[in-house]
Amino acid sequence: MERFVFLSLIVSFISLAIIYVSIAKETGGVMDLETVRSVYKTDTSLLFFLDRESTFYNHYSLFGDASYMQLRKSGHFFFYGLLAAIIFLLISFEKIWLRGLVASAAASLIGVIDEYHQHFLIDRSGRLLDIYINIAGSITTVVFLMTLWGVMELRKKLLNKYVKNYHKQRIG
Repeated sequence: MERFVFLSLIVSFISLAIIYVSIAKETGGVMDLETVRSVYKTDTSLLFFLDRESTFYNHYSLFGDASYMQLRKSGHFFFYGLLAAIIFLLISFEKIWLRGLVASAAASLIGVIDEYHQHFLIDRSGRLLDIYINIAGSITTVVFLMTLWGVMELRKKLLNKYVKNYHKQRIG
């Protein structure tokens, strides 16, 4: 139960921090109520994701400034990968696969919350494609960390076995 509360606090804090930074970016740092309200769309439903015609399902055009778009999407991938890595290192579960699953899910959930919020901002657009990129970054990073963790554990076991055998040979 304590782990769940801790994880919920991590997800909530990071989500709120991302939303705050996003709003501050849109308002130029002015955070009074009137200015904050001015950056939100007024004609968007909370259930926009149920509408197949919603801009949430639109794809990006790579015509025009393709390198800028690639840089932004790479940023999504690496940011949510880093976020998953931080969560992976902050939480503790005995089974490494469970730790990886929880870290990937938590970082991905934060990405979903961020894209959902961005959909309501006038100068931003939350997109399903960005959610996929966020999830891919989270999973890729966690799989890398789990592989690295496994290699380190195997190395530790082999080293311990070697040391035991070495001492047996010297004594015996």
